[in-house]
Amino acid sequence: MKKILLLITLVITCNCFQAQTVRMGPFLGYNYTSLTNSNIITLGNQLGYLPTYCWSFGATGVYNIDESLLGFEGGLIYASHNQSYLGTEITGPGTYYQISVETKLKYLDIPILFRLGDIKGFHGEIGPQFSFLMSSNSSVSYNPSDSAHLSSSGAYGGDFSGFGFSGILGGGFTFMASKTVFVDFGVRMSYGFTDVTNQFNQGDSSVHSFTGTYANYTKFNYNSTNNFGYTSTSRISYGVYFSLTFLIEGDTKFNKRFR
Repeated sequence: MKKILLLITLVITCNCFQAQTVRMGPFLGYNYTSLTNSNIITLGNQLGYLPTYCWSFGATGVYNIDESLLGFEGGLIYASHNQSYLGTEITGPGTYYQISVETKLKYLDIPILFRLGDIKGFHGEIGPQFSFLMSSNSSVSYNPSDSAHLSSSGAYGGDFSGFGFSGILGGGFTFMASKTVFVDFGVRMSYGFTDVTNQFNQGDSSVHSFTGTYANYTKFNYNSTNNFGYTSTSRISYGVYFSLTFLIEGDTKFNKRFR
């Protein structure tokens, strides 16, 4: 099913770029990223999120419909989506451990956006984004460390969903560097509607990622019988992007707008 959906989105994106005139080129983004889960939010001072920023890069293409203000934008973007945590585990009077955690996810993002605005100047954009998980890694370290609190890391691929669906809202400004070269600067916000993590069986005793564990358990020092509870994890990001696109010749009448 995922392979079929990936094929459909690629076909739709390519078809948008076949008619009349398009511009295509490299894309670069810098985003604030978050993996938001209510189980972690309710822990207060025991565990909290740290600001996390990531790069994304890939290719983008813009197709404007004839001489109207309407258009489409699509892309293939390799995006990092990380989340850092900092917490404290209290094991007794005056005894505690500081916990530092980082979860790193890599996605292939395929945005297909409706675009409103002239070829030059300001524009807005909105639409869906289909995402495919490429890799995952989660690491945890303790300070101080001992035999019961050892640093660890792993891929934990089973903790994370392989597919994601998001909505994007953004806008920006386009100007012409020359008759065939365009530069776009903009901002985008993405909100994930599908769950990033997977549910565990209550009797599961295998090792899991920090992010996956606290999606499944409601307490920092959890008890698998009394405090078991799953809440979904949302992938959220917002940031800035830059693209450098090159005009591909097409309809002569359409190209008069660039002169």
